[in-house]
Amino acid sequence: MCDDQDKRDEVIFPFSENVAMCQKCLAVFHAKCFDKRSSKCPRCERRQRRNSQRFTDDE
Repeated sequence: MCDDQDKRDEVIFPFSENVAMCQKCLAVFHAKCFDKRSSKCPRCERRQRRNSQRFTDDE
């Protein structure tokens, strides 16, 4: 599913047309939505924030 607010309920697949895939986590997005985010994966960004938060919480 795409992280775009307007298209959240729309199911997309890696083999669909006009789809972009994060090379790191393999999440799929509408190509236009991914381009709007400057090709930054929101899923990877959330994971990175969560991991850095855990690291600071452990100290």
